Amino acid sequence: MNWLNVQGLKIRYFVQGEGNNIVFLHGYSFNIETWLSINVIEELSKNYKVYAIDMPYGLRSKSDKFYSNNRDEYADFLNKIFLELNIISPIIVGASISGEVTLRYILRKYDAKAAVVIAPSGIPEIEEKLSEIKIPLLIVWGDKDDLIPLRNAYIIKEKVKNSQLKIISNAKHACYLDKPDEFKGILKEFLSSLR
Repeated sequence: MNWLNVQGLKIRYFVQGEGNNIVFLHGYSFNIETWLSINVIEELSKNYKVYAIDMPYGLRSKSDKFYSNNRDEYADFLNKIFLELNIISPIIVGASISGEVTLRYILRKYDAKAAVVIAPSGIPEIEEKLSEIKIPLLIVWGDKDDLIPLRNAYIIKEKVKNSQLKIISNAKHACYLDKPDEFKGILKEFLSSLR
């Protein structure tokens, strides 16, 4: 594990591999170890430079915390992390709150090649702006999600023209943990389409 300082906060991150940048961002109840537990970083690091970052929110994040009611502040903070680490044109994978932060990051016109959002929160607040997203977007949702309604997936799909929607059956909010192999297959297929 590695650490960097951003705006006076200690932020923990993990990096492995070489190639184009992929960044994994955790949900509110998770951290870097979540992604390591399903071996997605190890598998993708054969072809990409893969990062996992503990964001300054979350119950289990090891990074220093700051809390804001303005989620755009987290998107700005994410951009500062990328600048510190010299992460250029990343493919961002964000789950739940990090999915929302990822969408807000893109809407604020920060640098990204593509994005994957897994049941992002906060969609009603940004729904009218979603049509501004032009980069390739993969939307992933569990059909048994009991935290964020599945109808939000269809809202994003309708608003973002350059998007795909994949629904994982018999999976809840953290569908990538319920069905890791299926999630990794969907992700790899999307990544292959970007080349």
